Amino acid sequence: MNSLAFSPDSKLLVSGGGLGGLSAIIWDVEKHALRHHLEGHKGEIYTVGFTPDSARAASGSFDNTLKLWSVGSGREIATLRGHRDKVNVLAVSPTDGTIFSGSYDGDIRVWDGSTGRYLRTIGNTNSWVGGLAPTPDGKKLVSTCIGGPPCASEPQIVWDIAG
Repeated sequence: MNSLAFSPDSKLLVSGGGLGGLSAIIWDVEKHALRHHLEGHKGEIYTVGFTPDSARAASGSFDNTLKLWSVGSGREIATLRGHRDKVNVLAVSPTDGTIFSGSYDGDIRVWDGSTGRYLRTIGNTNSWVGGLAPTPDGKKLVSTCIGGPPCASEPQIVWDIAG
């Protein structure tokens, strides 16, 4: 497994990178049971998360895409395209379910957490994006980078994301 995330109510867990790395799995924590295999990526899954209402899960992959999934049915809602390189990190806003994604292309993109619609690119780190964390109030996003000279001079950036 490359990535794990609990649902906000702690009843479910999504794991990414299982079964050869191309699927994610939603687990029912209370029943200790597999709930859904989320299949459709063409590259290894490296990041997963849940929306605040636990109705949708997201996965990011080395196929340069993210996918948005229905937790209830296990079906794909949308494929989120636009990154030019491997998607290795995502974060979900705790206030409105907005999805933030980071990639080896350096872009930090913003997606609608209900539909998967692309909203905007908030910036580029000039290096691989290493981590993303929205503030609890949903007004700022902190990013880190991995690799390359920009990381030495500016290892983390705080982005203003308030609408």
